[in-house]
Amino acid sequence: MMSDEEIIEIVKKDAPYFANGGGVTFSGGEPLLQARWLISLCQKLKAMNINVCIDTNGSIINDDVKELQQYVDYFLPDIKHIHDAEHQKMTGHSNAQSRKFIEYMEEIGHPYQINYVLVPGYTDSEENLRATGEYLTTLKSMTRFEILPYHTLGNYKRKELWRKYELENVPVPSATDVEKAEEIIKEYTDKIF
Repeated sequence: MMSDEEIIEIVKKDAPYFANGGGVTFSGGEPLLQARWLISLCQKLKAMNINVCIDTNGSIINDDVKELQQYVDYFLPDIKHIHDAEHQKMTGHSNAQSRKFIEYMEEIGHPYQINYVLVPGYTDSEENLRATGEYLTTLKSMTRFEILPYHTLGNYKRKELWRKYELENVPVPSATDVEKAEEIIKEYTDKIF
C-alpha cells in the first residue's frame, strides 16, 4: 500500500524521463478496479502536467471510471478476441464489456490505443484478423492499433502457484507471423504501430 504522496515522490524523481509526452502508466491486474482511489492521484498528476495512461482490459465502466477518465490522457484497452464465443473460450468471459468500454471511449471522443495479442492457434487466423480489421474501420477515436506477440514470460509463475495454464504449449509467434498479421490489419487502418 502506498499513499498518493509516496507515489508523487517517485514520479518527481522520474519526471526528467517524461520528455516528449511521457508520463505515468497504471496497469495491472486491472487498474480500473481501483478507479475511485486513482481519481485523486490522477488529479494531482495532471496538476503537475504529468501525462496519465491506463492499461486496461476495459471490463469496467462505472461512475468512478467516468470521473477518472477526465484525468487520463490515454487508455490502452485490449481486444483478446473479436468473436465473443472465442473470447469466452480464451478468458472465461464475454468480450461484451470490453467492447462497451471502447464504445464509451468513442462516445466521449477520448483517445485510446487498442492492444491485440497475437496468439498462435487462437487469434492469428486470417478470418479473425479480417473481422478485427472490419471492427477497426468503425472506430474514430482510436489513435493506434498495436499487435503484441504472445510471450511465455509468466508461465513459471503459474507453475509455482500450481495453476493449470491452457496456453502452456502454445508457441511464441515468429516475426513472419507478426508481419503477416500486420499486413492484413493495414488493409483496414493506417493507425497500426
